[in-house]
Amino acid sequence: MLQRGDPGVLPEPVFLRGRYAARAAVQHASHVAPVRGLIALFVKNYQYGGTQRVLLRLANKLFDYGYPVHVVCPGTGPLESTLKDGVRRVKIVPGNQLHARALALRANSAAAADLLLPLVLPLHPLKGLPLLGPLATYLREARPSVLISGTASLNVVSTLAKRLADVDTGLVLTEHVSTDQRRVTDWRFARRYLPSLMRRTYRDAGAIVGVSTGVAADLRTLLKVPVERVRCIYNPAVPDNIQSLARASVPHRWFDIDQPPVILSAGRAGRTKDFAMLVRAFARVRSERPVRLVILSSGAPGSAASAHLDSLRTLARDLGVAEDFEILDFTANPFAYMARAGVFASSSTSEGFGNVVAEALACGCPVVSTRTDGPIEVLENGRYGRLVPVGDVGAMAAALSATLSAPRNSAEFVLRAAAFGEDRAARAYELLCREVGAPAHAVEA
Repeated sequence: MLQRGDPGVLPEPVFLRGRYAARAAVQHASHVAPVRGLIALFVKNYQYGGTQRVLLRLANKLFDYGYPVHVVCPGTGPLESTLKDGVRRVKIVPGNQLHARALALRANSAAAADLLLPLVLPLHPLKGLPLLGPLATYLREARPSVLISGTASLNVVSTLAKRLADVDTGLVLTEHVSTDQRRVTDWRFARRYLPSLMRRTYRDAGAIVGVSTGVAADLRTLLKVPVERVRCIYNPAVPDNIQSLARASVPHRWFDIDQPPVILSAGRAGRTKDFAMLVRAFARVRSERPVRLVILSSGAPGSAASAHLDSLRTLARDLGVAEDFEILDFTANPFAYMARAGVFASSSTSEGFGNVVAEALACGCPVVSTRTDGPIEVLENGRYGRLVPVGDVGAMAAALSATLSAPRNSAEFVLRAAAFGEDRAARAYELLCREVGAPAHAVEA
């Protein structure tokens, strides 16, 4: 069956720019890796999150380059199957939260004043704190040359675990969101005091990576560390095999070639993605022309994400567009949907990079995005896609309508997206690991 925008061969990319560890379940490499420094990546789970996808792609590429690689993770999820056989999965089990609070103070007693409010005293302390003891045990036993982590909470835990383990492991902390005032005004007590905690703990890192120049600039201002300590490395958003992934079939008739165009969006349900604004904008476009809206997102039954998605369905019914609106479960291959969509829409209120924006461009799909840090850079301030003010329903509707009516320049989009390829990003991280890493210890391949 023919499907809309069924892609041919996309242009080739042009690169423009302890006990917790010892008892882990291991899948061994099919070949012997050379003796090089062990690189560990600390990931909160294997769910469909942007940070998780970035770090797991990075793990695979570093393994391809010949490094022993461990992924240290307390959770589960579908993305675990994307790891290559030679990448070792290290399962750590969260410890007792009260004990973790004491460990945090022991790890960095000089920073006790900064640790009390976000970590020690709150009823609900910073997420990830119970992983402090298990991660320290892993570092002490495995002694990786480098530990790479992502998200502020896991970054803080990584710095404390290194101190607690008393190892020379080099830390690379990655930040995927803007560290702006919304953290200071966050209603959650632990998050409100996060900036001061980051200033105190991030100084132990060998390098701090912002995933866009905007995020990197925010970090330099917030952390007050030497300028050279903060780097900008764009995410490895575009997988090496995206051409074959984009050509895969889509099991939904709305993407057939004889159907009205589809406005596509994707991401975890929540306030930041502001899908409600997108549904309202879609209703305005729908009043003028045949069009449909599909959001790729998932939520476990009874979860806050599931309730949020239900509220979007209710909103669509209230606006009279429910028959042309659908939420599909997120998939490991959103690229096939992107290649056949009429336009990809990002309605986020904040976006440090915007993996899906780069991914859509790589599939030849035109993009409309709110004006947030990452998409501004990915789209080069509007050169490769339309940008609209955050929360502006009218501007989003007008931009979507104009994009659907405009000629589609897929080849130009694909060439732009090559700047965000896996190999380009992974090579930058490899150089960074060599710079900050501790001397290699003997490890299993």
